[in-house]
Amino acid sequence: METVSHSKAYFWPYDLFGYLLPGLFILLVLDLTNTNISDQLLFLLASNQWINIISFFSIAYIIGHITSSISKIVLEKFILQIFVKYPSYHLFNPEQYRNSWPKKLIIPGYFISFSKHFRRNFHTKFKDTFNMSDFDKLDTYWMVWVYVMGRYPLAYKRSIHFIELYGFARNISMCFLLIIFFPFIPGWKYDFAYIIWIIPNIIFAIIMFINFAKLLYRQSNELFRSFLVCSED
Repeated sequence: METVSHSKAYFWPYDLFGYLLPGLFILLVLDLTNTNISDQLLFLLASNQWINIISFFSIAYIIGHITSSISKIVLEKFILQIFVKYPSYHLFNPEQYRNSWPKKLIIPGYFISFSKHFRRNFHTKFKDTFNMSDFDKLDTYWMVWVYVMGRYPLAYKRSIHFIELYGFARNISMCFLLIIFFPFIPGWKYDFAYIIWIIPNIIFAIIMFINFAKLLYRQSNELFRSFLVCSED
C-alpha cells in the first residue's frame, strides 16, 4: 500500500512537465506562426467559457501525450539506445566506450563508469538479494527500481523527480524537431528562408537532448547507488 501511495503522489508532476507543458509549447508556436490555427485558438479562448478553457488544456495534454510517444520511440529507443545506449549498459562496462571520444565530447560525463570496487559490491549484493547469477542490464535496472521503491522511499521520490525532469527535456527536444515541419502546414505566416527556421530548432533540440541524456544518467547512477545503500540495511 505504501508503494501505491507514492505512485499516486508523484503522478501529477509528470503530467505537467511531461505532457501538458510540451503540448502548450506546441500550441504556442502554432499560434505565433500559423494564421489558421491562431484564429481557431482565439475563437476557442475568446468566450472565456470554462468548457472552452478545459478543451484547450485537454488538447494541449493530448498533444503532449502524442509528442511523448514520438519522443520515446525516436529519441530514446532509436537515437539514445542505438548510438549511446542506456546508462546502465556502460555504468558497469568501463571498457565499452573507452575510444568513443566524439560521443564523450557531445555528452560529457555520460560515459563515466562505476569504480571496480563498486561494481564488485553491487553484483554481489544483487545476486544475494535476488538469487540470480546471470542478468540483463535492463532487467537489472527495473529490478533495482522496484526494490528501491519498496525499501527506500526517499531515494524513490528523488528518482521520480529525475524522471519528471528528463521526461520534460526529452519531450521538449522532440517539440523542437516537430516544429521544423510547421512551415508545411497551411496557414504559415512568414516568408523567409527555410534554413533560418531549421537551424535554431535543431540546435535547441540537441541542447535539450543532451540535457535529457545527462538527467537520465544521473537518475540511473543514483538509483544503483541507492540500491547498494538500502541493501545494507
